[in-house]
Amino acid sequence: MTSERKPRLCIIAKGENGYGFHLHGEKGKSGQYIRKVEIGSPAEESGLRAGDRVVAVNGVNVEKETHHQVVQRIKAVEIETRLLVVDQETHECLRNLRLTATEEMAILGVKKTPSAPSSPSPSSSSTPSSPSKKRENGSVSKQPVQKPTRRSPSKAAKKSVRKSSAVRGVVDGGERHVL
Repeated sequence: MTSERKPRLCIIAKGENGYGFHLHGEKGKSGQYIRKVEIGSPAEESGLRAGDRVVAVNGVNVEKETHHQVVQRIKAVEIETRLLVVDQETHECLRNLRLTATEEMAILGVKKTPSAPSSPSPSSSSTPSSPSKKRENGSVSKQPVQKPTRRSPSKAAKKSVRKSSAVRGVVDGGERHVL
């Protein structure tokens, strides 16, 4: 199996706003999937990708578990979670070989980041064109500038409440959780 077709182990430290990913399960179908990974989130930094299928949570295989059970396993550990995930191609390859993904097969799912520049960082008197954030490894990432919304204040407030909610509920015949 090539490294592109290996399970990935994503170790995600919980941030101020949670882990930064949306978990989705289809009614009547087995498996839980990563629907969305928030930009700049701990989930993105760990290498988690939208479309990944969750195989195990904190060392326990969850392929046959319900959405609720998977969410409870993720929430069971307060400060971090370990997700063993596969992309669609890896899932099909393992299934054809009648293999189950394990942490022993996995590669660490760390997102590749550009290396830090060898020259000293610019002085504080220089003004960046957009906000930036310094990472632990010393590299700097530009943060996207949030565009203003055209929603009425009441709609914006409703969206804010909905976004802060941990449970999305049943949507389009499936279940979603923002974690």
